[in-house]
Amino acid sequence: MTIHALTRTATTVPAPTGTAGRPLVASADASATPRAAGDSLRVTAVSAAKPGLVAFAPAVSRADGALKASDGVAIQYRVTTPTTPVKAIAVMQMGTLSEKEAFDDMAGQLAARGIKSYAATSRAEAPTYKQHARDLDQLVAAVRRDNPGVPVTVMGVSLGAAIASDWNGRYNRNNTPVVAMAPVILPRFLKPKDLVRVSAGFASPKAAQKLVNSPMSVGAPLTTNARSLEADIPGAKTMFVKASLFDDVTKMGTEAAVLAHKSKAPIFIAMGAEDKVGVNPSTKAWAQSFRGSADLKVQVFPGVAHDMTQETNHPEWVKSLGDWILSSHTH
Repeated sequence: MTIHALTRTATTVPAPTGTAGRPLVASADASATPRAAGDSLRVTAVSAAKPGLVAFAPAVSRADGALKASDGVAIQYRVTTPTTPVKAIAVMQMGTLSEKEAFDDMAGQLAARGIKSYAATSRAEAPTYKQHARDLDQLVAAVRRDNPGVPVTVMGVSLGAAIASDWNGRYNRNNTPVVAMAPVILPRFLKPKDLVRVSAGFASPKAAQKLVNSPMSVGAPLTTNARSLEADIPGAKTMFVKASLFDDVTKMGTEAAVLAHKSKAPIFIAMGAEDKVGVNPSTKAWAQSFRGSADLKVQVFPGVAHDMTQETNHPEWVKSLGDWILSSHTH
């Protein structure tokens, strides 16, 4: 299978001066025809999105593009490149409700530490749950091809965390470090008493919030960051996602655990204490599947909600992520 290079012509988005309230959001002008070899991308610089969102300070270069997946679907991605030398690359698989643009603020903070990122929008549905990991593998291979010798970390949030973890078992040939942020519900890994509590959430969201964090926590915000582009999306909206996608997540999470022994890659499983969409008890149990990893880190961050890519108002979490990306390649 031929993988086209991802290199595109991009514009530099300068550090904002006197533009508080205007985020660094490049237009999705590339909405994109899947790239063919040698084409270039026109990226519109800065556009207003949500009042009160303050753009991250460092200058970055941003470009949007699309990669044709093995089944012909266009996988949309956004590249954020620091203007300083690149120390590492993060390939980020977004969650169910998040577009690639939603990673902009986190991408800017990582760029300040010399980390280049490729944020990919997850497809709404796939012919088989295994296709999600194939998409990610195709993007990772292309990123490596375009950035020879630069260390790569694969990351995902929510649905994306399940995809990244499944990718780890199926395709992680080089023990590439993996970050799984806020994996969504994995019932198989819940203790019976917790499973009963989660089930109660389907009848009573209030009971679910009191007993165990649950995807049925209707109205719970996905982020605690009021400046976030995602701040106005209530947790209830997750219920409008196709049921088949939740089934895919469970299958990917299960297979990721079964296949975990095939990879000895460093793994960072991050959770938010205020996550009302994922189920932290099941995630902690699931994490035990990765005990054979060269380096397994499991951490719950106080005050952090489900969409951890938006939780840039929590310095401990943002610093821990950057530290781990930069250190995981030195083990």
